[in-house]
Amino acid sequence: MSSVERRRVRSESSSTALHLLLEACRARGGYDAVVVADANGYLVGASTSARGDARELASDLRLPPSAARHALVQVPFRVMDQLLYVGALGAGRAAELALAVFGARRILAS
Repeated sequence: MSSVERRRVRSESSSTALHLLLEACRARGGYDAVVVADANGYLVGASTSARGDARELASDLRLPPSAARHALVQVPFRVMDQLLYVGALGAGRAAELALAVFGARRILAS
C-alpha cells in the first residue's frame, strides 16, 4: 500500500512546520486566523492572520470566553505534560481544527 503525501511544503524547522500547518488549516477551514498557545496565553505558533495580532489572540485563549476580546474557538490538547490550545478566529470548518491539533501535537512532540 503506497502512502500519499498530503503536504506540499515541508520544513525541518518545527516552528516553520507549525506555521505552515496552521496556515494550511486556516486557509482550508475558512478561518481568519489559527494559533497555538500555552496555558499561560503565550504564543507557540500562528497562521498568517488576516486581522488582529497573533499574540493578542493567543492571550485570549487563557481567558473565559466572556472575558476574551475576540470570539475564538478553543480546542485544548496535551503534548507530553504541557497543556496547549488551538484557537481559531472566525467561522470555519471544525474538522480543520482537529487536523491542526493532530499536526501540532506531532510537530511539537518531535
